[in-house]
Amino acid sequence: MILFSAAVWLGFRRLGRKSLAITTPSEPTLVASFTTYGPRKFHAFSAILHALATHKEVSRFYLTIGYETQLPLRFFLLRLIGLRILRGEERFGPYLRLVEVAKLEPASVIITLDDDSLYPETTISSLVATHRDIPSAIVGMRGCKVPAGRSESFAYAELTAISDRDQCVESGIFLTCSGGSLYPPVSRFGMIVDWEMALRLSPRNDDIWYFFAAEKEGIPMVLAAGEERNPKNLKGSQDNALWRTNVLEGHNDKFLAQCRDHFRQADRSISGN
Repeated sequence: MILFSAAVWLGFRRLGRKSLAITTPSEPTLVASFTTYGPRKFHAFSAILHALATHKEVSRFYLTIGYETQLPLRFFLLRLIGLRILRGEERFGPYLRLVEVAKLEPASVIITLDDDSLYPETTISSLVATHRDIPSAIVGMRGCKVPAGRSESFAYAELTAISDRDQCVESGIFLTCSGGSLYPPVSRFGMIVDWEMALRLSPRNDDIWYFFAAEKEGIPMVLAAGEERNPKNLKGSQDNALWRTNVLEGHNDKFLAQCRDHFRQADRSISGN
């Protein structure tokens, strides 16, 4: 009953406020996208409820889950306040944040958010501000600096986190999606959306795939300006987090090597060497 009352109240609150969306007759709609799986779906409810209450500039919110995933009844209360629930293939894993939503929203700006984090109020506005300055770029709120001159030969542990910045960082950036990432329509083409290749080369880390695919397609990756304000991770949500197993079991360096080798071979084929 308490959850139902909260959902109804939040629904009226959203409807009663004038939208702060970036849309104008000449600008695309802004949508937010989540995915969840396994035990994290219990954290996802709190993360999405917080996003619905906080980020008024977003026009639509999506949650994409696998066909076999069963959601607690409370999630359907979120539909009262604007959440749209989609189904996709479980095998796409973290890529589900984009796979289905990109089909439904080809002309929209899509912001992907983690299912276990509460994002600061400024997250969306910072991403959008940088998007307006560099409309063709994939924009992130959290990222690392790639070792100078080694964009194709670094180990995952060599990435150096970037925190405070007075202006957006536009070169040598490896974006980490956990901070929130913005994908404009012009960035979602070619290798970026070659999901089958992504699953073959980097099935458990979409950050790695987007880094190499964006470089291949000539899509800028930039870090939004401003002091980094980390999202708050919900209690217990990191115990079985995908990033943790990727690091501990050495998956990230394996995925880096597979993507690097694939794109090197592709370049050799094009050049004829």
